[in-house]
Amino acid sequence: MDRISIAKRNFIFMTCEGVCFFCAQTFMDATSIIPLFIVSYTGSLALTGLSMTIKNTIFFIPQIMIGPFIDRIKNMPGYLTKVMFISRPIIFLMVPVLLLNIDHYLTVGIFFAIYTLIYIGEGFINTPWLVLLNRTIPPDRRGKLLGNQQMFSGLAGIAGGIVIKMILDDRYISDGARFAMIFGIAGIFSFMSGVCMSFARDNERKIDPDEIKMISYFKKLPLYIKSNKDYLNIVIIQLLSGFTGMIAPFVVLFCKDYFKLQPQGVSMLVYSQIIGALIGGYVWGELSRRIGNKYVVMVSQLVGLLIGAAAPLITGFNLKAFSAASFIMAFLNGIYAGCWLGFVNYIMDVVEEKLAPVYLTITNILTFPNTFLFYIAGIIAGKYGYIPIFTMSAAGAFIAFVLSLGLKTKAQLY
Repeated sequence: MDRISIAKRNFIFMTCEGVCFFCAQTFMDATSIIPLFIVSYTGSLALTGLSMTIKNTIFFIPQIMIGPFIDRIKNMPGYLTKVMFISRPIIFLMVPVLLLNIDHYLTVGIFFAIYTLIYIGEGFINTPWLVLLNRTIPPDRRGKLLGNQQMFSGLAGIAGGIVIKMILDDRYISDGARFAMIFGIAGIFSFMSGVCMSFARDNERKIDPDEIKMISYFKKLPLYIKSNKDYLNIVIIQLLSGFTGMIAPFVVLFCKDYFKLQPQGVSMLVYSQIIGALIGGYVWGELSRRIGNKYVVMVSQLVGLLIGAAAPLITGFNLKAFSAASFIMAFLNGIYAGCWLGFVNYIMDVVEEKLAPVYLTITNILTFPNTFLFYIAGIIAGKYGYIPIFTMSAAGAFIAFVLSLGLKTKAQLY
């Protein structure tokens, strides 16, 4: 197939794969469903933060490991399909575990083990997937593809949110059966994502036959950073955005505790976040396509600043009666979740196509410390309350926003 045909084909099937993947994530969302599951079973905020740390730590390590070998993968869609079929449907294993009604801490421990295996797989998927995107989809279509993934999965997520709300609202369903149904649906969509990826194709290219020297590969990485100031600028902002996003798993929990919400109110928070993710996916995709990824980064940090500042303001003015604020916070949290596409696309904008795997590996190494922020935030919230972590988040968002003003516009990059 020629490049144009492959680009059209991959735009469709990579969009479909992402839609199925993000639909699955709706039912195992790390900022709403997983925190509710862990708190329901253990009551521990530290374990809630640990879940995000496990997810992100395990997610990053395989990306660093596979970085030197990405260009040697002969059939990228075939490789991605195999890994997706092996790792993503593992969430099905939680269904019998939950229905057996064993010790709650043991249940959460088994979940962490399964979660780890899933995100080991995602780590081996993410960078190769982005390389395939960079190699087969034109620059002016990448933001649209990623935005479409989130928008269409958000539309499906509305229906999914109704299902989740019904399950969470039903007082006659045990917690085990409740979360077994939710994770089971996640498994179905996870399997479907692999089916969609099997239809993608790659451009013809030459494979470098030379042996990879790992030590030499990693020794050269600092030279790439020094030679690309635009890349260094976006990575610094991405590091700061780690503080912005570290409160993501705690927004729903803060609102639930502060406003004393009943189960119906909590399910509405989750639904508000799903609606936010739908709108956010469309907005970030359109911003990326129309005016450039600089503005995705800028606006996202303003949104993060609003979320971070909301909790101190609400508690400072004792606005317990203004429960609508909780749904606004959850809505904005959903919008913020999709802003990662601005960072990824900006990196793609400022590096050469053939060097994309190298710079993505560098990004994973440099941003790895951010993975521990969620666990630290959970410990702080458990000991001192939510306000300190929301204040830190707002500060990180403000600094990141100021620095993002210096990023290059779309016109300056092309």
